[in-house]
This record gives sequence, structure tokens and C-alpha cells, in this order.
Amino acid sequence: MKLQSDDPATIYKPETMHDPYAHWEALLRRFSRKDQRRLEGTLCLAGRVHYGQTRRAADGDKAVPYIVHPMRVARILTEEWGQTDLRPVLAALLHDVVEDCPPTLREVIEFEIDRVEGREILDAVGALTKPQLPEPCPADARANRDARYFKMLFQAPDWVRLVKCADRVDNLRDARNWGNRMFWTRYSSETLGWHLYLARETSPIAEVALFKALVEGERELRGHTPIWLDGKIMDPAAAALVPSEIARRYGMVGLALRNETLFVGISEDPDDRTRTTIRGLLGAGESSSRRVEFVLVSPDAIEDALEGFYTKA
Repeated sequence: MKLQSDDPATIYKPETMHDPYAHWEALLRRFSRKDQRRLEGTLCLAGRVHYGQTRRAADGDKAVPYIVHPMRVARILTEEWGQTDLRPVLAALLHDVVEDCPPTLREVIEFEIDRVEGREILDAVGALTKPQLPEPCPADARANRDARYFKMLFQAPDWVRLVKCADRVDNLRDARNWGNRMFWTRYSSETLGWHLYLARETSPIAEVALFKALVEGERELRGHTPIWLDGKIMDPAAAALVPSEIARRYGMVGLALRNETLFVGISEDPDDRTRTTIRGLLGAGESSSRRVEFVLVSPDAIEDALEGFYTKA
């Protein structure tokens, strides 16, 4: 599959990125009259469920109709990633309807999807729907939910996983526009932990798009970029938890943060005494709920990471 000539800027022009009519016209141009009629029925269902719902917007901006998000996801699939298969486009338009409808209407909406688009699209929407949790929710329950959710996604067909990747690309681009550094930090870390690996198993074009969106947001909002270490990726949010002096003293960097566990890359396997010392310095002593796990990477990779992260991009 080749990257299309269409620039992402086409979808995200300031004057039209929140305009559902502009997105709809652009999307219809990609399909035959027969497929257009099928798309119209799907959009009517999605528009009815999302009616009145809005997207997060940058401070001071007016409310954004939620329906623009699934429409942009569909355009990423067709215009940027060259998808001509109608199935992922239909699933993209519907991917949030079950998750965002009132719980009492869930069975009704699932019935309508089955009736309008058939069992294959209903199954795709089901795979893309993250199970709801009660609020407030303990971190471990949320982590277990996410692990089960992505395990099922890894088993889904490629075209379904592609929808999830395009969904996260649009969300990352939106989050970058919002400019909320705290939200971006959590969101980018989650992307590095789950979505980038899903994209790697799905499509090179999806992996490149996700990584590009991550790099652009990290550089713009946090002044750093993710760094590759021997095939692993350093999450700047995790790296920030290892102070520079400690990182350089022990030759290590923070790789990833998974709930209360901080994974650190280190060039030599530390002895028990050094492990205990490092854990204490990183706030993971016996009385703390935080854990530190060690991952061996090459000395050259550690040096590149130290210079790349602790020097402004």
C-alpha cells in the first residue's frame, strides 16, 4: 500500500477541520454512487447517536460536534492510507456509537448496526468498543481492562485494527491542537504503551503515521522526542521520572510507565545492592506502591538516549 499524495493538512485545514459537511463531501468523492448510498445510511445512524455530543476543544474555542472525529478517521483511511475497502470506512464512522450511547440503548444500537450494515461491521464495532468501567475506577482495574481490550484487538482482522490506528492518529492530532501538556503526557504515554505496537503488527503506514504524530506533539508540547533504543522506544513521560544525575550515574533511562511499574533501560545487569539503591532513589522503596523493573539495552543506545532526551530537541 502506498501513501497517497493527499497531505494530512487537507483534512486539518483550520477553516474545515471541524466542519462535518466538508468532511462528508470529501469522503463521498472517494466512492461510487452505490457505495455512497451505503455510507449515507451509516452516517445517519452515527449522526443520530452522536447528536448533541461534542469534542474537547482548545481553551476559548467553541464546541466541536463529535461527528467530525469519526469522519476524519474515515478520511485518514481513504485519503492518507489509500484504503478502497468500504468495510473499514463504515466501521470508522460507527466505531464510537456503542461506547457513547446510553447503556440502556446499547442493544438497540447494536441491532440497528446489524440491520443496516450486517454482522461483519457489528463485530468490528464490538472489537473497537472499549468496555465501560464504573467511576471512580482503581488503576489496576483500568489496566486489566485495557490489557483485555488490546488482546482482543490483536486478534481482530487487519482492517479492524487499521481503524483503531487511524482513530488514535486523529486523537493525537487533536490533542496536539488542544495544547494541554498534562493531557498530552498521559495520552502519548498510553499510545506508546499500546497503540504503537498494535500499528506495528498491522501496517507500516499506520506505524509511521502514529510515530510522526507522537514526535510532532512531543517536540511541540514537551520539548523532547521519543527515542529508539535497540528496537524499544523510550517514553519521555517515563524518562522524566529518572532525574538526569541518577540517569548518568547509573547509565540508565526511563523506558515506559505502566500503572505503578517504571521500566528502566540499563546497559549492565545491576547486582542486588545496586537494584535496591536505584529503587530507593526512584521512590520505589519497600513502603512504596511503585515498582522498578530493569531492561537491558546496549551502552550505545543508553548514551544516545541520555544525550537525546536531556538535550532539548
